[in-house]
Amino acid sequence: MQLRLADNVAWREIDGETFVIDLKRKRMYGLNDAGGQVWRTLERGADLPWGHAVQGFVDEMLELGLLCGEASRVEADPAASETTPVLPRVVWREELRSFAFSCGRISGETPACEQVPTT
Repeated sequence: MQLRLADNVAWREIDGETFVIDLKRKRMYGLNDAGGQVWRTLERGADLPWGHAVQGFVDEMLELGLLCGEASRVEADPAASETTPVLPRVVWREELRSFAFSCGRISGETPACEQVPTT
């Protein structure tokens, strides 16, 4: 089974920062640049550049319920330890206390936004 974004997730990149919102649990996460790159790769359905660092990030995303599927385990690569890449990670997380759905700015992007309000 290939990894994919969970159905309960919305995300946007704003000014170079990737924001992931768990609509079910009402939590928002900010990813560092490397995390944003991995997230966009997953969203496109492309193959990930697997390595120990990416495996840890994917495991965290699965644990948080932001991804679905199964990630294969990766053996540590001795050559990778010689370099110090920027690790993909969640840099902040926040619980959304007040959460409301609005179609004001995203009209037509979801079935709920196509419904005509009744008065």
